[in-house]
Amino acid sequence: MELHNASASMNVAVGSYSDPVDLPGLAHFCEHMLFLGTEKYPAEDSYKRFLRENGGYGNAYTVMEDTNYYFWVAAGAFPEALDRFAQFFISPLFTQSATEREINAVDSEHHMNLQSDLQRAFRLHGSFASHDHPFSKFGPGNKTSLWDNPREKRISVRDELLRFYKNNYSSNLMSLVLVAPERLDSLEKLVRSNFADIENKSIPPRSEQYEGIPIFDARSMLVHIVPVKETRELLMRWVLPPFDYRFKTDQFIAHLIGHKGKGSLLSLLIARHWANELLVRTSVNLDHLSLFDVSIELSQEGENHYLEIVQLVYGYLNLIKTHGVNRNLWEECKIMAEVAFDYREKEDRTALGARLAETMRKYPAEHYLCGPLLHFEFDEDILVETLESLNASPLYVFLTSKRGEEECDSVEEWYGTSYSAKNLEEEQVEEWRRSSWDESLSIPRPNEFIPADLSVLEAPKPGTKSPELLRDDESYRIHHLMDSQFRLPKTNLMVIIESPCVYSSPRMFVLSSLFISMLNDSLKESTYDSRIAGLRHVITHATGGILLMFEGFSDRLEKLVSLVVERFALFKPDMGRFEVMRESLKEQYDNFYKEQPYQLAMYTLGYLLEHPRWHIDAYKQEISQISFPELEESIVRMRSELFVEMLAHGNIDAEGVDGMVSVFEQKLKFRPIRRAERLRQVISELQVSPEGSLYRTTASNPDESNSAVLVYFEFGPISPRNFHAACVAGVLAQMIREPCSNQLRTVEQLGYMVHSSMTKYNNVIGLQFIVQSPSSSPQTVNDRIEAFLRTFEESVLEPMPPEQFKKYVEGLRTFKSEKDGQLSILTGRIWTEILNDTFVYDRKQEEEKALEQVTHENVVDLFRRCLSRKAGERRKLSVHVHGNQHPVEGEPETTATLIADLDLFKSKLHLHPRIVSEDHIRAS
Repeated sequence: MELHNASASMNVAVGSYSDPVDLPGLAHFCEHMLFLGTEKYPAEDSYKRFLRENGGYGNAYTVMEDTNYYFWVAAGAFPEALDRFAQFFISPLFTQSATEREINAVDSEHHMNLQSDLQRAFRLHGSFASHDHPFSKFGPGNKTSLWDNPREKRISVRDELLRFYKNNYSSNLMSLVLVAPERLDSLEKLVRSNFADIENKSIPPRSEQYEGIPIFDARSMLVHIVPVKETRELLMRWVLPPFDYRFKTDQFIAHLIGHKGKGSLLSLLIARHWANELLVRTSVNLDHLSLFDVSIELSQEGENHYLEIVQLVYGYLNLIKTHGVNRNLWEECKIMAEVAFDYREKEDRTALGARLAETMRKYPAEHYLCGPLLHFEFDEDILVETLESLNASPLYVFLTSKRGEEECDSVEEWYGTSYSAKNLEEEQVEEWRRSSWDESLSIPRPNEFIPADLSVLEAPKPGTKSPELLRDDESYRIHHLMDSQFRLPKTNLMVIIESPCVYSSPRMFVLSSLFISMLNDSLKESTYDSRIAGLRHVITHATGGILLMFEGFSDRLEKLVSLVVERFALFKPDMGRFEVMRESLKEQYDNFYKEQPYQLAMYTLGYLLEHPRWHIDAYKQEISQISFPELEESIVRMRSELFVEMLAHGNIDAEGVDGMVSVFEQKLKFRPIRRAERLRQVISELQVSPEGSLYRTTASNPDESNSAVLVYFEFGPISPRNFHAACVAGVLAQMIREPCSNQLRTVEQLGYMVHSSMTKYNNVIGLQFIVQSPSSSPQTVNDRIEAFLRTFEESVLEPMPPEQFKKYVEGLRTFKSEKDGQLSILTGRIWTEILNDTFVYDRKQEEEKALEQVTHENVVDLFRRCLSRKAGERRKLSVHVHGNQHPVEGEPETTATLIADLDLFKSKLHLHPRIVSEDHIRAS
């Protein structure tokens, strides 16, 4: 992978498990504080501003036993970025003022997760742990745990921060990874010169402090959790010894239990209409123990039978003990792991660095890269011993469901989750352990999708970077690009099956959603082996049709395509699954309004701008009225008149593409639609107005404490090859991002979620600001965004020195100049051009060249025209989602035009013309 950027990651083997008892969340808070100034670089925004000026980004995360810091930046700025980064671990300031302010950011982050069922369940699981075990700790922390409670106990939080850092941040607990376009000896010099001053305090691994402490009570337990959303889950959990990575014992057992092919546990549960999905994994693997989970997504009917499902799981475990300790099955997993590793795509440099920095403390040097992925040794004794442990260990059952919530009279301390808990009778658990397996269950059969031919076709002529149009008629348009860059035995196939009726009305969209859901459901069993063998397919909606995506090893791809297309062409829905899938889709619609407020704001913006676009409220009205015969009839209609557009990209030649097209032609019979009938989306044109338009709504979840503000500024439409205008907007967005985050998040502490970015709806570009706040009203946040824009214009943008402006341009150029790191990323870029009818396949290269012509005056002019309050072309649209701390009351203090009816407002807007390119015609 050719690198123009460089990245670094430092992992510290200290996480929330090391929090003091009186200060839950201190490790996480310490992570936040390291970004806010060091002795060498004291300005709070110095580090992030430097990264942003040089086309980079940095962040961090804290988990149970680790804290990981990472960044990426233009390669030319890497030495200085590394120096700034190293100071985190040498001389952070932990100023009193930053300490008092950043507590609010941690608290905002906590508030953002308060209504997350995933976070609530994880915390509740921890509440059942022994108080002597760190799994019981409240790792994220909030203002109560990190400020209010300590102050009541006369604890100085800053003093404790300094003590925590001093007692835990030691070079012997740190792992550093650099990914950069430099020689190894040069990188070593950089490390020695920048990190040598980190003190080695010879601190023993923190896991030694809690080794041997039981995590849970030794008695089996049943816990009923009341969720926020309409969801039902059965989680079975066992505490087991830690797994040795060489044997992959847990992964092999998870593979058997979690298999979804014929004879699998999931197939049985689906046949009984009890479940929709199954996930088996080791959720926690610590130095001294692991948590092994079987998680089942229940249907409403399955909720009535959850204890029988527990029995079926134990029965399947007994089947594995009897027939599943099979070296041939393990060897199959080993082979596929090796093939996946040997032919994996290049990993994103930042993700690679962060992953390696964390795994370095867990694996020997020769296995840093492959240790988490490969199967090294088969040990039948360890496998049998693990299966016996599963059978003998206490069982912890967590049932997540709203049914019976009135009986859940206990409340978790930090998230307010309602629950009930009781011990399971040992006689009941023993009965489950002795369960025989259902006669329909079996061990997985040999996998017919494992690739046999991993050869790579002869590369096309050098310089072939644009797809060739192989066919363009009334039924098919076929694009082909043979890979010359990645040279992997893999192919990506993108297909849109355009059908005018799919999105012709809200009711038809719901019917097509049911069709897609049931089609995917019916393919689970027959395509699961292909997924294990490194193939993947996706069936989903696209504008005006249904999107099929295939990727994986070229040798078996046509076999998968044939299977999926045949099922698409011949699929007939099952009445029993219809009821289950309609119930599931209805719950998805109901749960939509329990998403984060900022997500609701983004959805509303998209709804107002895009035509055609139906609203989810219309889907909710239709879903309950749809009948099974209507679905049957609509599926026939959806497949009757079509147009197929395809992109084949990768290790495939024109003959191979012909084979793929033949599969469609043989199995899919349809009448071609006229091109004039093909659905294309267009974008609303906002009216010029200094204050713009404002839509206010209340979060439907009464327990939602966060409010969200989205402010969108439309810049206008650009032609497909107007690279200069796109680059001017990109540079402006790059310049605004870090000052916006620093001012609104770090200084003013409006909320944890503060985001600004360039937007592109089809050919219409713009800029959006998103802030989610638990403490400030939406109107206050809106006013602070406007104040920021005024200050930015006067104090940052207009007086910006030429050398600083040049850094922003060069940072964006560096990003544009870097080659796509993965085949799938390049496929996605090409496919987007095809779907948008723009066909500018060299867009990144053209924009890189266009950046040479972007001037400071261009950017100032764009700001003055479209963002300044006095701008003559200011088109602003705001969406305010009010949480329970700031209800919608009376008229807001604004002169913005209030939107009372979304549909009425939308109907009065003009539409931007859709601008397409004729490049594909010239290319053909």
